[in-house]
Amino acid sequence: MSDFKLYKAYGGLCNPDAPESILAQMKTLAERLEAKGFTVRTNGAKGGEAAFEAGASDVEAHIPWRSFNEHPSKLNRTTDEAKAVIRQFAPGFDGLKPAVQTIIASKAHVILGKDLKNPIQFLICWTQDGCETVAQRNAKTGYIGVGIALAASLKIPVFNLKNPDALDRLKQFLEN
Repeated sequence: MSDFKLYKAYGGLCNPDAPESILAQMKTLAERLEAKGFTVRTNGAKGGEAAFEAGASDVEAHIPWRSFNEHPSKLNRTTDEAKAVIRQFAPGFDGLKPAVQTIIASKAHVILGKDLKNPIQFLICWTQDGCETVAQRNAKTGYIGVGIALAASLKIPVFNLKNPDALDRLKQFLEN
């Protein structure tokens, strides 16, 4: 039983325009959370997701398709079921190009896992507007908004690093 490890996953998502200071913070958070036994889930995007991955060796990257961003992940299929889940949170989803739909829908696997039945414990993200709930979502939230909306609808805590109190709230959450 000494090899037993409790599976604890959190999501790491980020809009591409995050400042370097936020990317550095994400890497440090990933290092600290891995030391506490957490696995980070991303969708293999550049920027924040890459920063989370750089800080962790225990990474579960649900990339939209094989070789997305030259990412080596074997979790490289976004399912039709994931698209159905995300469709509820993405107005105009059906009018998007299939590749864009697949990228957006990969966030369902970040939030709910490969089989869409194993949700993360919390989501750490960064958006320009600091969105953490469905009600706060707007055009500045970007594509990360679908992941935030899905997590929030499932009562999964969202910690947006744009908000000055996000780290304090995350620390308090982890201590409980």
